[in-house]
Amino acid sequence: MKKFSIIIPMYNAEKTIRRCLDSIKYSNYDNYEVLLIDDGSTDKCKKIAMEYANGDERFKLFSQTNAGPSAARNVGLDKANGDIISFIDSDDYIRKDYFEQLDKAFDDETLNVVFFGFWRVDDQGNKISEHLPPELQSDYFENLIDLSVADMFGYTWIKAFRRRILKNKRFEIGVNLFEDELFTCNLLARPQKLCFLKESIYYYVRFEGTLATKTHSNYCILCDNVFNAWRNLLSIVPNKTSYLYEKANHMAVVCKYYGLERKVKTLPFYKEMSICEFMKYVTSQDQLINCVKEKKWIKIRWLYWKYNMKIAISSFIKKGK
Repeated sequence: MKKFSIIIPMYNAEKTIRRCLDSIKYSNYDNYEVLLIDDGSTDKCKKIAMEYANGDERFKLFSQTNAGPSAARNVGLDKANGDIISFIDSDDYIRKDYFEQLDKAFDDETLNVVFFGFWRVDDQGNKISEHLPPELQSDYFENLIDLSVADMFGYTWIKAFRRRILKNKRFEIGVNLFEDELFTCNLLARPQKLCFLKESIYYYVRFEGTLATKTHSNYCILCDNVFNAWRNLLSIVPNKTSYLYEKANHMAVVCKYYGLERKVKTLPFYKEMSICEFMKYVTSQDQLINCVKEKKWIKIRWLYWKYNMKIAISSFIKKGK
């Protein structure tokens, strides 16, 4: 029976942490350690976590001043001594046979990473949608691309690792957006034997208002970091670089709408976007994106005004019905 190290960073998670920990405690498996890293919480989640740590030696609590999820996960990686390492977010939970399914998959001693399926659920546990990994192919890098296209690549909680491949691999401190995808690109740059488990053993909780996250004025640079991580990942396989054009177009579109819909300083935002590496690969004929490439700032202002006027009129009409 393999030993699992489960790393759970938590910050002000008093409303969800008990459900998360109970899903582990009452699973069908015993050989694990749970590394809870409190990231300077100001609510009662640390007190709740202490209940588990005091009553069960498999639950271990560590505390740090608020430094973000990357730093918290790194503490967990430094403390972990299990054969297999996985991450669980403090507002999510696992299926009862989570460990059993992964234990069985890792019976193959040459296997280093297992990606698995998940259910997207609401905060009451009602299932919204199921997401399963794509079919495993013989081409390693094609598998990574397929996972990315399916939006099942970067999340820390969507995979489990053999500890031996982590060594000195750590999350980048100070990065609190897309840090999981950067970590995954770095970790998998050296080909590893993969498994795609066609079981939804994880419950990802989608709360109302989840999209209303902190606005990042440097969002374009954060997207560019991800693009460059993928460029480095695929640099040794020239026949796969066509995916970079897809990734670049995706980054350009998400940055476009981020600038239109978030409270950022419009021109500085799009000027930053114009110097991003992914813009060199963009093939989209979108009007605003082309204006960014060509640095037509006055026209960008007009397109910004036009877009938001359209949204305002649409909202006014809906309210009037």
